[in-house]
Amino acid sequence: MEHFTANDAVDRPFIYLSAGVSAETFRNELTFAGQSHTKYNGILGGRATWLEGVEVYAQKGRTGLLEWLNKQGKQNVTELNDILNEGATPWYDWYGGLGNIEVFDKKVMTD
Repeated sequence: MEHFTANDAVDRPFIYLSAGVSAETFRNELTFAGQSHTKYNGILGGRATWLEGVEVYAQKGRTGLLEWLNKQGKQNVTELNDILNEGATPWYDWYGGLGNIEVFDKKVMTD
């Protein structure tokens, strides 16, 4: 808990990386972060959503993988979305809200 509450020292938007943990572990970590009032802004969680499907594909082929994706794969993404809706905050909150964000075009490279 102490590591999550140390988030108060952070002064920029950040996301959580799944780092290849299981879908269940990633969900638990994000739920705990939300319960700890950690002000995170999203996730990068590829393997946490689909890694289990690799073994399914190896054992049951394309058809098995498609079934897994339509059931468990979809459930993994849906559950993460629910957790994010509950615990994540918009990145622009770090800057005082969306009204404080100015978007402009700028040429960054010269010929």
